[in-house]
Amino acid sequence: MNNWLSSLVGVATLCATTMNLNAQVLIVQPTDEKQASTLKPEPSPREVAPSVSNTMRLTAAGEPDPALRYRLKSEQLFLKEGDVIEGLLRAILAEKRMPNREAIQKSNVDNQERWTTRPYSEDTKKEVREYLNLHAAVLSELHQAANFKSVNADSRFKDLYGVQVYTLTLEELSDFRVMARLIDLEVMLALEEGRLTDALSSIRTGVRLAEAASLRTPTIIGKLVGVAIASMMLERVRDLMQRPDAPNLYWALATFPIASFDMAPAFESEMSFMKRFLHREQPVDAHRDQTSWRNQLVTVLGDISTVGFMTPSTDTGNSTSDIDIAAACLVLVADGPSRQVLENAGTTTEGMSPSEAILRAFDLSFMRYRDQHYKWTLLPASMRGQWLQRAELARAPSTMDLFDPAKTLANLLYPAVIQVDRASTRLQGNLAILATIEAIRMHAAQFGELPETLDALKAVPAWTDPTTSQNFPYKRLTTLTATIKKPSPAPASEMEWILEMQPTTNP
Repeated sequence: MNNWLSSLVGVATLCATTMNLNAQVLIVQPTDEKQASTLKPEPSPREVAPSVSNTMRLTAAGEPDPALRYRLKSEQLFLKEGDVIEGLLRAILAEKRMPNREAIQKSNVDNQERWTTRPYSEDTKKEVREYLNLHAAVLSELHQAANFKSVNADSRFKDLYGVQVYTLTLEELSDFRVMARLIDLEVMLALEEGRLTDALSSIRTGVRLAEAASLRTPTIIGKLVGVAIASMMLERVRDLMQRPDAPNLYWALATFPIASFDMAPAFESEMSFMKRFLHREQPVDAHRDQTSWRNQLVTVLGDISTVGFMTPSTDTGNSTSDIDIAAACLVLVADGPSRQVLENAGTTTEGMSPSEAILRAFDLSFMRYRDQHYKWTLLPASMRGQWLQRAELARAPSTMDLFDPAKTLANLLYPAVIQVDRASTRLQGNLAILATIEAIRMHAAQFGELPETLDALKAVPAWTDPTTSQNFPYKRLTTLTATIKKPSPAPASEMEWILEMQPTTNP
């Protein structure tokens, strides 16, 4: 059975792959002859921009009129009463009930490479159009769902304790990814056919779907799926920006609901899950009898074996007996050390049964290790990454962990927080750099040249890198070319973009 804990690293990798914006050349062109006449080319640039494999071509574009004409999230006033999740579940059900569903899915898989490679040939456009037509009812439900006001959270988690916290399957999230890929294909076809308004409408639906995935569960895996879908939609915004007739989307990007992808609530829930793993619904009560403590010890050991810390022998065919034996052995060897841990923490152990002392000491140690990991998630984004890295190195497993089961269990249940934090930071950084490029497009439309510095932008401000709270490193090479460094973290080979503005007509 797949569960969200075991899938976490895989989804984090998916998010990193989805959100990676490859090194690009950004070429800003005037939108018309009037703008072209204002360009100020520098005939002999002293520096030549290095060549890169991909080119992102842009046209200068001023602020829309009215300024908020375009949005990535619908205005609250115009949203309808209803729940986004209910609408999405109807879309998912409609997709699952499609005639010949398996054959249709196979065609998608077989054509995946051609359908995601652009520009499209006329034959590819026809194939994609026919595929989307088969999903017309599904897409209709998705677009309707995007216009509902609320996103109801999954209520199952509040009553989960013990191993249930880590074995609950989240099949909906996989279905959300299927819906996101369908929307993504719809956007790509609209862009290929020059239907920019339709493309922007579909992107807006995709962003709402990302929000729903992020807010649906209090889990890190839910946040990661939401971030992956949101990053996919920002990739399509980037594609839209490259159209010669693309409007300026600076203020549209400002409407992106970045707060919906904040990882802090998921980190807080993860701390709660780790706490509830030790059955904290049963209060630590001095009046509980020895049998109750013993039963809880056996239950906790059974849950630990289920998540993989210890594996009961299957030779006897009776794992329950193995757990009972393990509990008896633990009482013999861990009673004294457990009491010492509690006494050192100022807790008297007089009158405690061995099972109670072991559980209390294990609980205390486990919470200490948990908090050592999670406390760094409370820091601001610009500080958090480096300290999480240090904490990750500090918790590297060693042979000594064999003598510290609380640390081993904490490491086992502790998710890949660094990757999770980087996924969130990349999303914020990609949003910020796209908005900054749109600010440059707006400046170019007004003045006919790139700004000397990002601080020199006149119409709207540049956005800052969330990891540094500073402007992205930017250097103007000529009046028409510049370099800008992408948001970190990113591979060193992909950290720098070349911005180049070229007139389409002679001034």
